[in-house]
Amino acid sequence: MARRNNSLHTISVLALLAAMGTGAHAVDLSVDNGSPRTVSTTEPFTNAMVGENASNQILNIVSGGTLQATNSFIGTNAGSESNTANVNTGGSWTTTGDLNVGFFGKSSTLNLLGGTASASDIKIGGDSGSGSNTVNVTAAGALSTTGDIILGYAGASNQLNLSTNGDAVSVNAFLGLETTADYNTASITGTGSVWSNSNVLNV
Repeated sequence: MARRNNSLHTISVLALLAAMGTGAHAVDLSVDNGSPRTVSTTEPFTNAMVGENASNQILNIVSGGTLQATNSFIGTNAGSESNTANVNTGGSWTTTGDLNVGFFGKSSTLNLLGGTASASDIKIGGDSGSGSNTVNVTAAGALSTTGDIILGYAGASNQLNLSTNGDAVSVNAFLGLETTADYNTASITGTGSVWSNSNVLNV
């Protein structure tokens, strides 16, 4: 199957968000100041960014917490590294657009520790410089999309790990979309762990 000609370009994420038409009154979440951010109620945002420019930032979504966003990013701009989002049992992260784990940043992690994350498309390792990103789904956590799970859009050495009743749902799945997206791996282990893909699987 031919690769799609829709590769990312290295531009400022702020410029990209402006081009998306977020509007003058848009409210964004930027976890970027070194203090862990906890979501324990329903919080709506236009763009949710964990590590917009900084590294080692942490977002925790706990029981009763729902983070809602149009677009979501962990490891947003180049230079943002080792940022982490944890979604615990009873917590959810809902994105109507794309959920990006490693957009231009690298070594980003999304842990679904019994919690859920959903989006239109889920991209793990977006830019060619965005590698070594990881999504862990465990303890009956669920990752779901109405479109694609792309494990390695242009980035390399990304991982999706499902364990102990971890669940993933997609329409299409791609392991390595662009020519630079090498060494991307999916692991499904433990009783009850399932990746349900209803249409195209491209490895």
